[in-house]
Amino acid sequence: MDHKIYITGCAGIPARYGGFETFAEQISKELINNFDICVCCSTKFYNPGDRDSNFHGIKRKFIATGANSIQSLLYDFISISIAAGKADTIIHLGGGAGISFLLLKPFVRGKIWIHTDGLEGNRKKWQIMTRWFLRINIFLSYWL
Repeated sequence: MDHKIYITGCAGIPARYGGFETFAEQISKELINNFDICVCCSTKFYNPGDRDSNFHGIKRKFIATGANSIQSLLYDFISISIAAGKADTIIHLGGGAGISFLLLKPFVRGKIWIHTDGLEGNRKKWQIMTRWFLRINIFLSYWL
C-alpha cells in the first residue's frame, strides 16, 4: 500500500451531491485494499460532526471552501496543491482545473488522470463566459 492515490475535484465522500462523488466513493472502496487512498472533501457539504478524517479506511482531507461554482477554482487549486507532493496518482474529477494543473504541474510528482465530464462546457445552465472558461480548461487538461 505504498502507492498513494488522491481524488480531487469532487465535493467528497460519502456521496451527497452527484455523479463524481458517487464515482469517488465507489472507486475508493474498490481500491482501498491495494492502495493508500485520500479523497479531498469540501467542508460545505459535511457538518462538523461528519468530518472524520477516515471513511471506511479511506482518508479524507477537508478543505474549507465550496467545491462548486466560482469557489471551485480555489477548491481545485488547494486540493491539487495538497496532492501534488504526496500522490503517486491524482484522479481529478471535473473540467475546471486545467489552469490549476498548468500552474502546479511542475510540483506534481506522480501521474495525473482527469475525468473532464466532456459536456460541462456545453450545458445551457452556465452563462456563456462560464462555458467558455470550462472549454478552455478542458482543452488545457488534454495537454498535461
